[in-house]
Amino acid sequence: MTIGDIPAIHRGTPAFRRTKLALFEGRCGSWHDCWHMQVHGRRRISRMPGHGKLVACIGPPKPRKRFIRSCLIEVSPVTNTRTSTLTAVLYGGFVAGTIDIGSAAAINGISPLIILRAIASGLLGKAAFQGGLPVSLLGLGLQWAMSLLIAAIFVFAAGQLAWLKRHWVSAGVLYGVVVFGVMEYVVVPLSAAWPKPHFTTQAFIENLLAMLLFGLIVAFFARRAR
Repeated sequence: MTIGDIPAIHRGTPAFRRTKLALFEGRCGSWHDCWHMQVHGRRRISRMPGHGKLVACIGPPKPRKRFIRSCLIEVSPVTNTRTSTLTAVLYGGFVAGTIDIGSAAAINGISPLIILRAIASGLLGKAAFQGGLPVSLLGLGLQWAMSLLIAAIFVFAAGQLAWLKRHWVSAGVLYGVVVFGVMEYVVVPLSAAWPKPHFTTQAFIENLLAMLLFGLIVAFFARRAR
């Protein structure tokens, strides 16, 4: 049982090179039925996602320093728990954007359709409130588009700054504050939205909390993005 027993097409892949360093005692890579593993002395170099069952080993049960112990691992199928960047953006944007509509409707005590017309008024102005379902659908499209953009910014930033994923709760809350400030004091005033919002203290807090939830949802889906 040697490294040569593994087909060359598998030996040359990055996945195989990573898996060779995996700790064979219960964990290993998972896209091939069996791996020929090497454990150098007592060093536990890395852990890979997956679960493996030790089948056989060449060498003494307690390898000495500089001795290479070769083992055959039978790997069980493992579901990849990480998501792609695109998936994180789509889930974060659509889920957060949709919940945000419901939050706004609950805060103001009005129908979500009216909230969607208010969003559409960013393009159409006061005339948006004279429209029917088509205008509400336009508002929904605008809401989702903005939500996807906001989610994409966070997901791509998290790809560059690992601490955003490690501390996703704190990062999500801070991101929600930033988004609230940008939307309420930059985007809305520059749009044709009508009427312009004038917050009471209670309304300010309620809308800020809704945006904190938005940021948390986006960060939740971004935390496992590749």
